[in-house]
Amino acid sequence: MKLLDRINNPHDLKKLNLKELNKLATEIRELLIDVSTQRPIHLSSNLGVVEIAMGSLISFNLPKDKVFYDTGHQSYPHKILTGRKDDIMKIRQGHHISGFQSMSESKYDVFSTGHSGNALSAAQGMELASRSLSKSYIVPIVGDGAIANGESFEALNNIQSAGSRIIIVLNDNGMSISKSVGSLARIMAKIKNGRFFFGSEKAAKRIFAGKKATSKPFEILYKSYNWLEQKIVGKNLFQSLGYQYVGPVNGNDLKKVLLAFDKAKWYSENGPVIIHFKTKKGLGLKAAEHDEVGSYHMADHNLVESFGARAAKHLDQVLEHDPKIHVINAAMTLGTGFESFAQKHSAHYHDVGIAEEHAVSLASGMALGGLRPIVNLYSTFMQRGYDQIQHDLARLHLPVLFLVDRADLSPGDGATHHGIYDVSFLKTIPGLTISAPRDLHQLTQLIQMGLRNKVNPFFVRYPKLPLVSSLYEQSSMIKRGIWEKMIVNKNAKTCVVSYGPHCNDIALALRKHPNVDLINAIFITNYHEQNMSQLCRKYNKIIVYERIAGSNGLAQDIMVYCQQNSLNVKVISMCYAGFPAHGTQTQIDEEQQMSMKHLLSHLN
Repeated sequence: MKLLDRINNPHDLKKLNLKELNKLATEIRELLIDVSTQRPIHLSSNLGVVEIAMGSLISFNLPKDKVFYDTGHQSYPHKILTGRKDDIMKIRQGHHISGFQSMSESKYDVFSTGHSGNALSAAQGMELASRSLSKSYIVPIVGDGAIANGESFEALNNIQSAGSRIIIVLNDNGMSISKSVGSLARIMAKIKNGRFFFGSEKAAKRIFAGKKATSKPFEILYKSYNWLEQKIVGKNLFQSLGYQYVGPVNGNDLKKVLLAFDKAKWYSENGPVIIHFKTKKGLGLKAAEHDEVGSYHMADHNLVESFGARAAKHLDQVLEHDPKIHVINAAMTLGTGFESFAQKHSAHYHDVGIAEEHAVSLASGMALGGLRPIVNLYSTFMQRGYDQIQHDLARLHLPVLFLVDRADLSPGDGATHHGIYDVSFLKTIPGLTISAPRDLHQLTQLIQMGLRNKVNPFFVRYPKLPLVSSLYEQSSMIKRGIWEKMIVNKNAKTCVVSYGPHCNDIALALRKHPNVDLINAIFITNYHEQNMSQLCRKYNKIIVYERIAGSNGLAQDIMVYCQQNSLNVKVISMCYAGFPAHGTQTQIDEEQQMSMKHLLSHLN
């Protein structure tokens, strides 16, 4: 019988000795690797965080104490150890556990996560609430990528100045944050992070402060040691901000992890603490341990050329003739298909990390300086740069090209990652051109159009979907602002309007309905008025199929036009409602009544 079979909650975990716990860590890694062979999961980050997850559940009293993960994609060990191991093989599938923390899923998930950088702000809010309600430890676990996010820095500043008693866990699996110079620095860290020094600190406090939180003699002694340490090692970022600092600690050594948590709990009596754990991403799987580009961040090795990869190939060719082109990405180089481009054109490629706001304003400065910036973001993360798109680009009428990836459902990730909200919020900004190709041929045409564009931002949005050949792969040449008439029947009185690759699926579905037309509205904004006039004056029924949330897309434009011109046209809007959960695309489309079956039902 495996040890893991005996673990159903954190209380069971606390019954094991250190030898058993280390064996359990191995079993958890074996389970995660097994899951990765069955479906795409965030593998590397979860393999690296196993001991931190175990240590946090042993050291704190959940759910009274609040332990949660920034972003949450590295919470699989936490899920396994809090009663969800039997469902882990079906993680990210519809009606099974999420790939992120979810409050609706377990009492041990105290914050529903998905995007990076917000955990510290939420933690401060929880700490303020716990002061007046129930005293508890607040423990956000943050990765080295998320800690560099702008919101994280805003929170770091405010948490310290407010004296919030939060224990911040930094999971550092790559970036060097604490500068370590020479053997003296290593000796000092080893002494300070050891059990003997911790015991000495406690003894000194009992002698000099008694039962008080602190005393003048103890503060002098404590500050003297810190002064000596900083003279030898130098201050790191967190100490400069005024945080009590524990680390760096080997985050894959459970004994050291448990000691670090004990120290942090004691230190937190006097204010916020940061524990700096150094972990090895992908530990337990050699290929993942040596993965330097992030291939095992989301383990799915059945990759097909995507829209993003084709966009990168096209820009690779364009750059040979136009040295003003610069591509800006926000920590999603591999996911957007730009890995090869980044390696080949490093001087023209700028991965700014998890900093979408900075990415957009950076593009503003480049455009003002005469360059041709291309901002390459996931749709779900682009919303973080809304203010900069409006204030720093559109207001200044700057011709920046946006390649908006994942502009559709993100089925396995769910509500936090669906790219179905961008059309609605971008339409509120004057002057933008929003476009969507239905195939690779249209993709390259729209990119070229965006590069020739002289005023206002130009958006090309496309989904993650792998591309397959279809009867409509080689579309005709695009004219700016003109919609594509894919199916035209002389006597048709019903028309389906859509955009993006699903136009191809709709065209196939309409083969048995010869009196229904199909229009690919390539341009969702800044289209010619004649498109709307011809559409609304010819048909009695218009079905607008938009893979976006809410009807604030073309459906709204068509309804308004018909109303303003007193046209008696039945307009049916098909779109997603609310925040669709995770699952397969087929499941979500069926539940949201967005399948081809539902579309065809509106023809009657």
